[in-house]
Amino acid sequence: MGLQYEDFQRPYDQRRIHIEQIHPALGEPAYQAWTDKPDRHPY
Repeated sequence: MGLQYEDFQRPYDQRRIHIEQIHPALGEPAYQAWTDKPDRHPY
């Protein structure tokens, strides 16, 4: 199994790869537009 998949199974504080969300407000308008679409594909 790949390194990232093994890391994703660990709690955040035990992961080797640090994941940080930067500028979440920047993506909010695009996400909101997608969630408001009646014909969006549910991933």
